[in-house]
Amino acid sequence: MQQLGGRTADGTRLLSTSLVEESHAAQPGADGAGLGWVHSDGGTTPERISHSGVSPTFNAQQDLVPESGYAVVVLVNSFTPSREHAYELASGIIDLTEGEEPEVGLPVATFVDSALGVLTLATLAIGWWGTHRAGRWSERRREWPWWRFGLRLLPQLVVPAVAVFLFLVAPALQDNSFTTANVLLLFPALMVLLAVAAVAGVAVTVARVVRRTRPGQQRSSLPEASQCQDSAAY
Repeated sequence: MQQLGGRTADGTRLLSTSLVEESHAAQPGADGAGLGWVHSDGGTTPERISHSGVSPTFNAQQDLVPESGYAVVVLVNSFTPSREHAYELASGIIDLTEGEEPEVGLPVATFVDSALGVLTLATLAIGWWGTHRAGRWSERRREWPWWRFGLRLLPQLVVPAVAVFLFLVAPALQDNSFTTANVLLLFPALMVLLAVAAVAGVAVTVARVVRRTRPGQQRSSLPEASQCQDSAAY
């Protein structure tokens, strides 16, 4: 209907030709946008009139190619923020209609998710190491007043605060329909990294506070070692 001036394949008219043409035409001051459609820039061959949409777990692309009369619609039940897969698929299909071989691009999304996975593992290791050494860290700052000790702990709580805002506070703002699950699905690999970093930050902070309030064997053994040295000297 969009390519036949408002008529369906069997000739039934749904819209007037002038209305369809007006919806496709670039509107004044709209930077190439029509009424629900967007014209491709000059670097795209062949010229397209397109509209797309994304939401967590979904991605869609529709393209009209006036030169050939073809139209392509791609509906994908997944969403990757680092790559518009529906657009890439539509481009490949249009290449086929033009008698060309589709270009196979690099798996950018896989590279990005793999890098985030490595960072997640590194964050786990750093969190474990910080928790494991919490006793020594607190012992070196045993003479600090509590206010200074507390200020030193604040950097570890920045990421947990961001995670609480994104996962719990943001979904409740302005009565929107987002849930915590929707936030996770926006960019799963990145959100898992954020969640792991938040848990690591809380774990390190709690471990340091506990060791500060209950110093442990290292601190309690210092007087005994001192007494042994005094006895030997005597």
